[in-house]
Amino acid sequence: AMSASWDAAALTFQGSYDGTTFFDVYDSAGNEVSLTVVAGKFCSGDPSNFAGLSYLKVRSGTGSLPVAQITTSAW
Repeated sequence: AMSASWDAAALTFQGSYDGTTFFDVYDSAGNEVSLTVVAGKFCSGDPSNFAGLSYLKVRSGTGSLPVAQITTSAW
Protein backbone atom coordinates (compact mmCIF):
# COMPACT_ATOMS: atom_id res chain seq x y z
CA ALA A 1 0.00 0.00 0.00
CA MET A 2 1.40 3.36 -1.00
CA SER A 3 1.27 6.35 1.31
CA ALA A 4 -1.20 9.05 0.36
CA SER A 5 1.73 11.49 0.44
CA TRP A 6 3.83 9.50 -2.07
CA ASP A 7 5.72 11.76 -4.48
CA ALA A 8 5.25 10.47 -8.03
CA ALA A 9 7.99 7.92 -8.74
CA ALA A 10 8.18 4.30 -9.79
CA LEU A 11 9.42 1.59 -7.43
CA THR A 12 12.57 -0.30 -8.36
CA PHE A 13 14.47 -2.95 -6.45
CA GLN A 14 17.84 -4.20 -5.32
CA GLY A 15 18.33 -7.85 -4.45
CA SER A 16 20.93 -9.90 -2.60
CA TYR A 17 21.69 -13.53 -1.86
CA ASP A 18 23.77 -12.74 1.27
CA GLY A 19 22.22 -9.56 2.72
CA THR A 20 25.49 -7.65 2.27
CA THR A 21 26.03 -7.16 -1.46
CA PHE A 22 23.01 -5.76 -3.33
CA PHE A 23 22.45 -5.45 -7.08
CA ASP A 24 19.76 -3.70 -9.12
CA VAL A 25 17.09 -6.21 -10.17
CA TYR A 26 16.52 -6.73 -13.92
CA ASP A 27 14.00 -8.94 -15.70
CA SER A 28 14.87 -11.64 -18.23
CA ALA A 29 14.71 -9.08 -21.06
CA GLY A 30 17.38 -6.92 -19.39
CA ASN A 31 15.03 -4.18 -18.17
CA GLU A 32 15.22 -2.80 -14.65
CA VAL A 33 12.24 -4.23 -12.73
CA SER A 34 9.94 -1.28 -12.10
CA LEU A 35 6.43 -0.83 -10.73
CA THR A 36 4.33 2.19 -11.53
CA VAL A 37 2.57 3.11 -8.31
CA VAL A 38 -0.13 5.59 -7.31
CA ALA A 39 -0.36 7.42 -3.99
CA GLY A 40 -2.95 5.91 -1.67
CA LYS A 41 -3.32 2.65 -3.68
CA PHE A 42 -2.09 -0.95 -3.45
CA CYS A 43 0.47 -2.13 -5.97
CA SER A 44 1.72 -5.57 -6.99
CA GLY A 45 4.19 -7.02 -9.44
CA ASP A 46 5.32 -10.26 -11.01
CA PRO A 47 6.85 -12.39 -8.23
CA SER A 48 8.99 -14.30 -10.73
CA ASN A 49 11.18 -11.19 -11.02
CA PHE A 50 12.36 -11.84 -7.46
CA ALA A 51 12.93 -15.61 -7.64
CA GLY A 52 16.16 -16.66 -5.94
CA LEU A 53 16.59 -13.47 -3.94
CA SER A 54 17.00 -13.86 -0.20
CA TYR A 55 16.98 -10.11 0.50
CA LEU A 56 15.18 -7.25 -1.20
CA LYS A 57 15.47 -3.46 -0.97
CA VAL A 58 12.72 -1.25 -2.39
CA ARG A 59 13.75 2.07 -3.92
CA SER A 60 11.80 5.12 -5.06
CA GLY A 61 12.84 6.01 -8.60
CA THR A 62 15.34 4.12 -10.74
CA GLY A 63 18.89 2.98 -10.18
CA SER A 64 20.17 5.89 -12.25
CA LEU A 65 17.71 8.45 -10.83
CA PRO A 66 16.51 7.63 -7.29
CA VAL A 67 13.79 9.88 -5.84
CA ALA A 68 13.89 10.88 -2.17
CA GLN A 69 10.53 10.59 -0.42
CA ILE A 70 9.77 13.02 2.39
CA THR A 71 7.76 11.39 5.13
CA THR A 72 6.48 12.62 8.44
CA SER A 73 5.12 10.62 11.29
CA ALA A 74 3.85 11.32 14.76
CA TRP A 75 5.42 9.01 17.32
